[in-house]
Amino acid sequence: MKGSSRAVWILGIVLVLLVLAAGCDYIPNRDVVVVKLAPDGSTEWTKTLDTGFDDNAQGIAELADRSLVVGGQSSRTKYYEYYSRLVRLSPGGEVEWDRAVPGATGEITAVLPAGDGDVAAVTMEGDLIRADRNGSTVWVTHVPIDSVWSLDAAPDGGFVLAGTRQDTIPFGSAVDFGPGGNITLREARPDENIPTPGCTVTMVPGPGGSVPVTMCTGPVMLVFQASLVKTDGSGTVAWQQSYGGYGMESAWAVLATREGNYLLAGYDQGPLYSDSPDSVLDVVLLDGNGSVIRVTGLERTEYFISPILREVPGGYRMIYGKLADTGSSNRIEAEEADLDREGQVTGTRLLDTGIDVFPTSDGGFISVGFVAISGNLVYGDASGNLLHARKFSADGTLEWDREIPGVKANYVRQVIETSDEGYAVLAVRENR
Repeated sequence: MKGSSRAVWILGIVLVLLVLAAGCDYIPNRDVVVVKLAPDGSTEWTKTLDTGFDDNAQGIAELADRSLVVGGQSSRTKYYEYYSRLVRLSPGGEVEWDRAVPGATGEITAVLPAGDGDVAAVTMEGDLIRADRNGSTVWVTHVPIDSVWSLDAAPDGGFVLAGTRQDTIPFGSAVDFGPGGNITLREARPDENIPTPGCTVTMVPGPGGSVPVTMCTGPVMLVFQASLVKTDGSGTVAWQQSYGGYGMESAWAVLATREGNYLLAGYDQGPLYSDSPDSVLDVVLLDGNGSVIRVTGLERTEYFISPILREVPGGYRMIYGKLADTGSSNRIEAEEADLDREGQVTGTRLLDTGIDVFPTSDGGFISVGFVAISGNLVYGDASGNLLHARKFSADGTLEWDREIPGVKANYVRQVIETSDEGYAVLAVRENR
């Protein structure tokens, strides 16, 4: 799953605490798996990318010669020394080159073709990369976003990157977000729930009865806002806009449109200091300078599942995850929304499949995952079951369902449609 940077950080801490409480150590040991499917869903080839240590990948793209490039990270030792990694596979699935990216920090989260056979990529930490057709690094430049989730090519040959900007303010202060994301500190109003510096003691149940737990806040706190950075073709930053004033904490996906505008999707926690925020997924239409044209809140969301944006005749289409209408906090459904050219939602529909859903050029969609008891496709290892791929038509009719033989994985990161009308699946397997 991909909420805001704060949500990811908190989740990581919780997982660490749970592991420690269980009395065991979790050591990541993952392999990257790439599967090439024919147009009818039959498997053409599979390739495992395994350095012998911990390997992960988040992005895959097809280049003009039908080769595939995979972006992620790997470690040089059993536990540490992670590096940004790009791998190029031939149309038949053979490794053409496998490169560590010098000067880049963190895991690559998105890749795309950059013209002349080059590759553009971005890391979570905000390093924008351009590599040539042989995998040699042309340049690496850092952009001022703390967590980058999405990358797209701009019409002028530059790039646009979406993610989260992070600022530090004194505890006990309130913040107002101005145009472009600048912040102004002020005194808190009586109706605002703002933490103040100091320590509190709380009694919590323990093995021998209640025990005191002291919780202290430091002198500063973090505030987050969705942010967009535009660069030119050499990676130089042209402008940055942030959208905390609209309630957006994190931007998950960006699409550069043919008209020179941008479509942005991300997480909106609602009123900044509310006791019960109404978390929603926002879709925002921006002009060529990143200024807001329209903001539309779609659905309640608490899960970090990146929406997928694309242009269609007359507007845009977005696939995303939403909380089930039952009010369940742990059930998420896939939904598709249609938007007009002004960014206004004209209709939505639930997709009767798993949450790992990717659009196809014929207006349909493909889902890859594991068959659950409900019959839907899910992520996770599903007790070791093999992956399935399901293709649906534009009206939601199931066209085919294919098991992918011999492939076990825990997560499906991305599925792309290839130029031969087939598909490439990027997955990750955990070794235990």
